[in-house]
Amino acid sequence: MAKFRHVPSICTMECDGSENFFLQVLLCGVIVMRPEDPLTFLEEKLRGIMEKGLDAVLWYILNDFVCAMWFIILNLIFRYVNLVDLARCAQVSQTWMLLTQNSSLWSDINFSSVKHKVQDQIVVNILQKWRPYVLHLNFRGCYSLHWPTFKSISECKNLQDLNLSECQGLNDESMRLVSEGCRALLYLNLLYTDITDGTLRLLSSSFPNLQYLSLAHCRKFTDKGLLYLGTGKGCHKLIYLDLSGCIQISVDGFRNIARGCSGIQDLLINKMPTLTDRCIQALVEKCQQIVSVVFLDSPHLSDTTFKALAECKLVKVSIEGNSQITDLSFKLMSKFCPYIRHIHVADCQKITDAGLEMISPLKHILVLNIADCIRISDGGIRSFVQGSSGTKLRELNLTNCIRVTDLSVTEIAQRCHELTYLNLRYCENVTDAGIEALGNMSSLISIDLSGTSISDMVDSRVMKLQKGDASICVSLIWTACCLKVHVVS
Repeated sequence: MAKFRHVPSICTMECDGSENFFLQVLLCGVIVMRPEDPLTFLEEKLRGIMEKGLDAVLWYILNDFVCAMWFIILNLIFRYVNLVDLARCAQVSQTWMLLTQNSSLWSDINFSSVKHKVQDQIVVNILQKWRPYVLHLNFRGCYSLHWPTFKSISECKNLQDLNLSECQGLNDESMRLVSEGCRALLYLNLLYTDITDGTLRLLSSSFPNLQYLSLAHCRKFTDKGLLYLGTGKGCHKLIYLDLSGCIQISVDGFRNIARGCSGIQDLLINKMPTLTDRCIQALVEKCQQIVSVVFLDSPHLSDTTFKALAECKLVKVSIEGNSQITDLSFKLMSKFCPYIRHIHVADCQKITDAGLEMISPLKHILVLNIADCIRISDGGIRSFVQGSSGTKLRELNLTNCIRVTDLSVTEIAQRCHELTYLNLRYCENVTDAGIEALGNMSSLISIDLSGTSISDMVDSRVMKLQKGDASICVSLIWTACCLKVHVVS
């Protein structure tokens, strides 16, 4: 006991940053070496110190610790290696071979990274060996898969995440094989595949826990197939649905979705020129838990869509390439979406300064993208940044807002203290004076000045941000021990 009293107490030591870091790493090493009972392991080592003295025990502890940390580092590296390179690593030495057989490396298998080399036999061999541990499978773009692969997938009983997007060999029969065993599936991506109504019927009967589903650009199912989502056990747990590019869906199809999947929270419908207000109205009749909508390249939606969505408490809105949305939609957001955080209304020509003034009382906006809204001017920017979200804003995109001048940039510099990303691309009326005002913005990580009217002198000063010039930006972001600021000019 006398010997132990001479050992400094870890708990009472005054540690500087490096010592504190060492202690954290040491404790991690203890947990790695004896994960089943780290406290007992630590107690044994401390007892050894009391009995034999510190010097006698320290070497063995450090030796074990270094070995453990070496295994940790290699294991982390192997997680980022594709399947082909992992096989090569296994040939380096017996130790490396054993490390590549760690089951934790095989819980998330990305066949997509070697999609041009993947054949059925390779998949079958891997999945037969590791199927109890497999949770995530990515086959995106793997075009040479057939019956043996899909049968092997079905034997992964614990599988939660399956990406079959762009798999040319996938059809209803393939999905029938998969459905035989993957009852725990939560995520399913079928983007750009040839599935039909038969697969939609399988989804409702075989995947009762499904929460995330992408049918984007699947053109062979019909409105009737969507009716299956609500029959039988149904996909009642679905909270994320991507229907981008599914131009065959009519109002009836959206009504069928609403009947079976009323819990949807995230809705993506991009590149769908056939999407109308009536489609959204039919969906929202029963899907009133929606919090995020993305409607990129859907030109026929109007303010009527946002009147329908007023029943939902939206936190994210993304709409792009629309000439019918007006300031009324902003007024509706201000009134019915008090917690909205993300507003993306790029290339919506009817949005004006009045719209920005309408959303200025909102308190939680972190992202505002009004790129290509050419009617926006300094007055609208000033109203918004002086509003309730100005000091909280993280990202602001003003690309091609040709009426924005140095007055707006100065206002942004004075008010937006949390801004990290600023895009002024093609704001041709922004000059040296405006950019100089940004010099004291310590929060900025990235700024795009392409197409502005700044001179070479200011341009060269701004480019010094990449080197961490404190005269331009006092406090930059410290990431992985490196100062990083990205300036596009």
